Amino acid sequence: MKRGNSVIQIGCKEEKNSFVIFIEDNGRGMEQPQVEEMNRMFRVPPSQVSDRGEDVLNESIGLMNVNSRLQLKFGAEYGISVASKTNEGTCVSLRMPINGRKGERTDVFLNDC
Repeated sequence: MKRGNSVIQIGCKEEKNSFVIFIEDNGRGMEQPQVEEMNRMFRVPPSQVSDRGEDVLNESIGLMNVNSRLQLKFGAEYGISVASKTNEGTCVSLRMPINGRKGERTDVFLNDC
């Protein structure tokens, strides 16, 4: 693990009619196979949660829970994604629709980013 000058950034942006919250660090990062497996698990529909890899599910249960809730509420094209490079850091992004579902309040997501 890297020591000193650790940085964690939290931000948000509008991207392709989506609202994206991102959390990134400059830590040790992850190996590509682990990143690919996490992103693959995030693409599995919430209704098929039992089909997800047991190891990844146990290690990432909080992320899997948040991702499932986002997909159930907004659709399969929304949720969490992970990008990472070994020895450079990791970025976790949460994607939601800007307008939400019909009749829902979206100001909760769009307060002055």
